[in-house]
Amino acid sequence: MLNDASLPEAVINLPSRLGAPELTGVISLLEKDRELQELLGDVQERAEQHRENYSTLKLQHNKLSHQVKILEERLAQALGENEEIKQQLRDTTEQAVEETAELRAQIQVFYEQGPPGKMKIKWVEKLKEEA
Repeated sequence: MLNDASLPEAVINLPSRLGAPELTGVISLLEKDRELQELLGDVQERAEQHRENYSTLKLQHNKLSHQVKILEERLAQALGENEEIKQQLRDTTEQAVEETAELRAQIQVFYEQGPPGKMKIKWVEKLKEEA
């Protein structure tokens, strides 16, 4: 709302006597000015709200970006550990295959040079049961 202190006298020069049409025009202009001031106030409030929303969103974005970075680092670490475990499994499998081949060769040699007669048959049956 306008008060007399907020209006400089140099801006408004009113004659000492105004007629009804002039007064109506002045009142209309003052009402439009008041409406414009209210609209300006509303726009300023909305602008402030937008600034606050932007700051909030920017803060949330920064937090989420930091969390994404942490998760990406954890994923990279987990993938690295996974590769190490796969390599250990491959190495263990290779070693088991080699040991199995060696044992089969030893068994073959033992069959060929194994114990005579009944003892050989019992030993072969025992190996079959264990396998």
